[in-house]
Amino acid sequence: MLQLAARFHRYSISNIFLILLQKPDATRVAGFTTWKNRLGRQVNLGAKGIAIIAPCTYTVKHSDGPGETNSDEEHNLTKQVRGFRQAYVFDISDTTGADLPEVAPKLLVGDAPTGLWAALEQLVREEGFEVLRADCSPANGVTNYLTKTVTVRPDLEPAQAAKTLAHELGHVLCHQGPNVGVDKGRQEVEAESIAWLCATAVGLTGVGDYSFPYVATWAAGDTEVVRETAGTVLATANTILERIAHQATATTAV
Repeated sequence: MLQLAARFHRYSISNIFLILLQKPDATRVAGFTTWKNRLGRQVNLGAKGIAIIAPCTYTVKHSDGPGETNSDEEHNLTKQVRGFRQAYVFDISDTTGADLPEVAPKLLVGDAPTGLWAALEQLVREEGFEVLRADCSPANGVTNYLTKTVTVRPDLEPAQAAKTLAHELGHVLCHQGPNVGVDKGRQEVEAESIAWLCATAVGLTGVGDYSFPYVATWAAGDTEVVRETAGTVLATANTILERIAHQATATTAV
């Protein structure tokens, strides 16, 4: 599930499992119209679609309130979900046409993608935590909620340091306030799964060699624990990736 979710982090957990069950080797999926009109590729004749769940959305016009006028009708229009339907997507292997651009950053050997550490550090600071590079052995990283600090060992290679910071950011986002009572095993499963998804999505390779055994150990071999965390993991990873993308866009604009 984690391997597939890294490829399709914008899909819901239900749709990720549907894709996994029907075509576990899928790499990039999209609907028929998206492949043709936006990506310049044609779905092959006879290709079997992957069934997913899609929302049925309707545009609703809101009337002005008493004493209010609004000449701009677009401001009174919103979309509402009124149910769900079966839809189909197709894997890139079932299409032909123009090559798709490679979206993953080009990595330096043994290094993290350029700017990844800085982007993650900024997100941690935005949550009110200070980032430190100091010894916290035997752990690679430690989050202290009382002192509002996230510490990462200074002797880690850049790729591992960035992955560790993503792990600690997962703790910061998921394990404060009402979630503080979540047991340690589940916390570690969530944080490492979030780190793996984010690191893999932005182009780090070989992360699974560390993350999968780590998750398996803290889950005590119970796959149901991993399944139960899926919603939180996907939502948090999506948030991190979207905020990183927003940072990149803002920096480019400046």
